[in-house]
Amino acid sequence: VKSNQNYQVISAIRSHVSFSYHDIVLNNLKSPSESIFGDFDYIFFCNVAIYYKPDVQKDIVNRIYKTLSKTGYIVTSPTESALLNDFPNIKELSQPTSIFMKTEKEWDYEKNTEF
Repeated sequence: VKSNQNYQVISAIRSHVSFSYHDIVLNNLKSPSESIFGDFDYIFFCNVAIYYKPDVQKDIVNRIYKTLSKTGYIVTSPTESALLNDFPNIKELSQPTSIFMKTEKEWDYEKNTEF
């Protein structure tokens, strides 16, 4: 629903969505504490990775990848899309919004192996 110059998700949908914050560089947490198991359908990852060194960027993408459901999507800005294009088993669906979909095989980017 459009509200002034912004858009707002209608309450019927919003009541089925959980929004949470998560420190993506903490080593002891795989996903937000509100979500015990992860399995996110959508993750919005925009203008975040540019603030980290390449090795940390890869670690962040690996964590995000592991928390996606088997058919999950990652929506990025153009900044992160280049990083995700290098990640095996994530397929870019659309440009310039950079929407990626997790593919069937699980991949550990850190170890560069399937699991």
